[in-house]
Amino acid sequence: MSKSKILLSLIFFDLILVFVFLVLKFYLQPVAIVVPHHNVVQEKRLEFFQKIAQKRPITKKIIVIGPDHFSPVQNGLYYSNSNWNLSKNTLFFNNQFEPKLAPFLSLKNNIIKNDHAIYNLLPDIKSVWPNSQIFPILIGQSYPISKLDALIKEIDSICAYDCLLISSVDFSHYLPSALANIHDQKSIYDLSTQNLAEIQKLEVDSPQSLYFLAKFSQLKKANNWNLFFHSNSGELVNNPYVETTSHVFGSYQKAFKKNNIPKIETYLISKNIDQKKSLNSLGPRFFYGTDFIDLNYSPTSSFKLPFELLNDTVVGAVVIDNKAIFTYFPTQIKNGATYFLRK
Repeated sequence: MSKSKILLSLIFFDLILVFVFLVLKFYLQPVAIVVPHHNVVQEKRLEFFQKIAQKRPITKKIIVIGPDHFSPVQNGLYYSNSNWNLSKNTLFFNNQFEPKLAPFLSLKNNIIKNDHAIYNLLPDIKSVWPNSQIFPILIGQSYPISKLDALIKEIDSICAYDCLLISSVDFSHYLPSALANIHDQKSIYDLSTQNLAEIQKLEVDSPQSLYFLAKFSQLKKANNWNLFFHSNSGELVNNPYVETTSHVFGSYQKAFKKNNIPKIETYLISKNIDQKKSLNSLGPRFFYGTDFIDLNYSPTSSFKLPFELLNDTVVGAVVIDNKAIFTYFPTQIKNGATYFLRK
């Protein structure tokens, strides 16, 4: 074989390798991600965006969904068709999606302009994807999850290889750091298994946005979950007693082999908490966000503690592949209401 034919063969082989590499990169790229809008972790959010950008050859269109924080009526689906004037130039609205998505949404430019679920993310988006365009959506916190499916299906049909879905969600709120972690363990597990029924029950600021994220990823056949980072503000300031906001960063993508996911169940157990009297003292979020809650534990309860439960203690348990990790929360009762003991 002549040198020219050998050279042409090598070039052809290299081109095939490049083609296969690009096809695999497009096929395996993250299609949907979740990040916090809590700016305590802004630097970590920027780092995560940069890592996602490295795995996506092209990102021209970005759909951001998050909770409506401020509307007096929390049962709407809103979008904005305005451009965003940022310190680093302008982030443009993606008007190509508007004819398809507007029938499902109400146009509310002022509401979205003033909601940090959207605007906190925009400088990082502009920095990492400077040529992208955005389509922002806010979901009312009372909006029925069952009504989201039609919109998700429509977005699936128009959001192609150059489109990324970002769910802007802060996770557990107002609880001590260790209890927030227990709630987050359930949230992360249900996201990793794309358990749509359980995602609706999570202790986060927008179960609707997480349902949107997981359902969209299912439609894209992207069922491989990757957790990038998890924290809460109590851990970050080294104060386990302060009321926290927790942060989860993760992504969905296709994979030839799905990540192994150990089975996780979460429990919250106490002997004598009066839920009605303790809603204000413990906060309503205390009473959901775990798989099982038992406020009147006894030796006949289905979940058996391997120790005696004291009257003034709440026990949290995370059971991973049948191995339990226990966390203890000292409490006190005043006028029938249970309070956390905080230093």
